Amino acid sequence: MKRWMICAALLSGTASVATATELATDMKKGDVKLTSAGPIAFAPQGVLLAADPKSAMLYAIETGDTTASKKNAELSIDNLDEKIASLLGTVAKEIQIVDMATNPLSGSVYLSVTRGNNADAMPALLRVKSDGKIEEVATKNVPSSSAKIPNPANDVAGPRGNPRTESITDLAYTNGKVYIAGLSNEEFASNLRSVAFPFSNVDEGASIEIYHGAHGAVETRSPVRTFAAYEIGGKEYLLAAYTCTPLVLIPV
Repeated sequence: MKRWMICAALLSGTASVATATELATDMKKGDVKLTSAGPIAFAPQGVLLAADPKSAMLYAIETGDTTASKKNAELSIDNLDEKIASLLGTVAKEIQIVDMATNPLSGSVYLSVTRGNNADAMPALLRVKSDGKIEEVATKNVPSSSAKIPNPANDVAGPRGNPRTESITDLAYTNGKVYIAGLSNEEFASNLRSVAFPFSNVDEGASIEIYHGAHGAVETRSPVRTFAAYEIGGKEYLLAAYTCTPLVLIPV
């Protein structure tokens, strides 16, 4: 972590299916109270999507960071962990960067981080501006909305750790929907869900039964770790990756 090179390819945003007015329809001013740091992503108009795996919650936060960038941005930041630690009043070894996402409008890089390395670690959302300055993302009295994830993994520590920490392992916005990967409390726990955005009810999701070649078995508790949405031959797919399995193509 001594040197992070962040190259952000800025997206045009012209394919957004929702306007700023539509996205703000169900948003109300209030405090976003994260209990854990999880994956982050962007919806249109600078709306930050932030997952809270511990509470099995998904938040949409209006950042106001909507000034369009006119060119690609490249950030070269030395000792990023130390700079984050200084901002949060701790030391570098107490910082963990959980996820990173680039706002396609402004080019600012957003970070989901934890302060501390134990069960009581405190989450924080940070923004790295185009000039390299780091600041906390406002979570008090901000326009936001939320969605509760149904049937999340049980919040019980076991031999492989607490499965609730994997109730949301990744998320992505595409074509008016937010797709969410993670573990449920169903018999086959690996799950993929979708929710219309602005938020409506989150469905129960679908079990993702994948044969893991590395282990020679169909596993029930190995969630998708990361995925991206692609259009191939005019059809929409999610290109997903597990910890121990080659890439998997899932038709939407």
